[in-house]
Amino acid sequence: MKIVQSSQQQLGYMLDYGPGLYGLLLFLISISLIAYCI
Repeated sequence: MKIVQSSQQQLGYMLDYGPGLYGLLLFLISISLIAYCI
């Protein structure tokens, strides 16, 4: 239960932090996907 609670806190923190951090995360994920395809 503690893991679920912490993940919910992280999600809430990301949402509170704004779209900048979320955009950076998506950017990193897309780069890793491109690197994986190559």
